[in-house]
Amino acid sequence: MSSGHIDVGPILDTQIGLSTVGFVDLSSGTPIPLGSGTLVKTRTVQGILTCGHVAMPIARQTEIGVVLFPIRKGDLQQIRLPVPDLMKKAIIWYDQQDDLGRDLAFLPVADSHMSSLGAKGTIVDLDLQASRAAQPDPDGKVIDAAAGVVGEMTPPAAQRENRIVLAAEGLINVGKFVATSHGTADFDLIRLDPRPSKDFTLPSTYGGMSGGGMWRIFVREKQDGEYEVVERRLVGVSFYETALPNRHIIGHGPDSLFRHLLPEIIQHWP
Repeated sequence: MSSGHIDVGPILDTQIGLSTVGFVDLSSGTPIPLGSGTLVKTRTVQGILTCGHVAMPIARQTEIGVVLFPIRKGDLQQIRLPVPDLMKKAIIWYDQQDDLGRDLAFLPVADSHMSSLGAKGTIVDLDLQASRAAQPDPDGKVIDAAAGVVGEMTPPAAQRENRIVLAAEGLINVGKFVATSHGTADFDLIRLDPRPSKDFTLPSTYGGMSGGGMWRIFVREKQDGEYEVVERRLVGVSFYETALPNRHIIGHGPDSLFRHLLPEIIQHWP
């Protein structure tokens, strides 16, 4: 996929894909995608950032599967997290106001399980991201994107030898942040207008991407014509899609993350 004339595929995989997870519902015996999240940490706790309406059904499970991206061919992931441990001190805001929020959550993950996730993925430092959000934008070209697993793109689970396997498909949806506003309880909202490359057809629905990160990556061109990353910023968490034909992705923005959620996390884990 490209943004303008920039080949952004490798950049997206390393800067966004490695921090993105998909939740897998295992309760029926046939795994299905349940939502998405981002691996995060603060000075005192590690866990998964997601949205409230994804965290709520997770809370009803006994364990939840987690898949990391990008998925390599032949890579059979079997990470399962015990839900009671996730929910002991989880922060879940879900006001059931559709596109207005609040719809945001943080699920703390024990160090023993986070080490397994961190071995395959990259954990985002929320304290560092809060500091970057308070600074002026760096110079460079901008790549805006939202990431997560997409149910429509994921084929049904299939029997493979003695296992039932789900080949989860993720999407890093490149576009442009076109608007900001405020929803419930002064939580800010951002809207991504997807702008795919000409050879890529977007799914008709983004079901499954809820809870995934929304990102702004700054890049600059080197003398050899290649691009290098100047800075990556986690700017939001997606939780809602607008209607067709001009389907946008709506999420909570940096104020929600760093003025509301991060202080709450710090209060829980001083």
